[in-house]
Amino acid sequence: SLAGAGGEASAGNAKKGLTRLAWRERRTVLIALMVMSGGLLEGAANDWLNLSMVDGYGFATSTASAIFAFFLLMMTIMRFGSPRLERRFGAPHLLRLTMGCAIIGLTLVAFAPHHILAVVGVALWGIGASLVFPLGISALSVDPVMTPARVSVLSTVNYGSALIGPPILGLIADHVGYHRALVFVVLPVCLAIVLAGQVPDQRGKSRSGIPVED
Repeated sequence: SLAGAGGEASAGNAKKGLTRLAWRERRTVLIALMVMSGGLLEGAANDWLNLSMVDGYGFATSTASAIFAFFLLMMTIMRFGSPRLERRFGAPHLLRLTMGCAIIGLTLVAFAPHHILAVVGVALWGIGASLVFPLGISALSVDPVMTPARVSVLSTVNYGSALIGPPILGLIADHVGYHRALVFVVLPVCLAIVLAGQVPDQRGKSRSGIPVED
């Protein structure tokens, strides 16, 4: 019916308007940029971790696949434990701690003098990559009206970085090697640590009482 079509069009326009508004919110954009590092950390692992272990440390392909599974296991363990960790440390401090682990892990993967240390680096990398996206989503999910628009901003930036970042690393790897190229992911992670303060500490607060917009 015409009434139904008009209602759908009106709802679609309202949704687009909220999305445009979300892109103009300073904190939303800064949190999305912080989460960008999570997309790069996961995207780099998905595309280059196996090759880095084979090319840089001489692991067999099957062993490299097992190391990648170990990376995913560390991410999974951290995500299961994140509610308790967030209650204890608060989201901003927890993000800084885990992303600090990512910096140490990436540096070990790039420059470890022994393959065992490289595997330790993979574990720290997995810990660092685990919570950026879920805590970013949580920080932007405080307003039922604006949450879909804000999460769409975050998802666009996150998945865009996961798609664009690994090919750029591949170009760098042509010159310095796969494992050495991974150290360049440290740069956006450092930016994310600076931006972690944009994520509210929700300990002892109701989710609906935390403003996102300035």
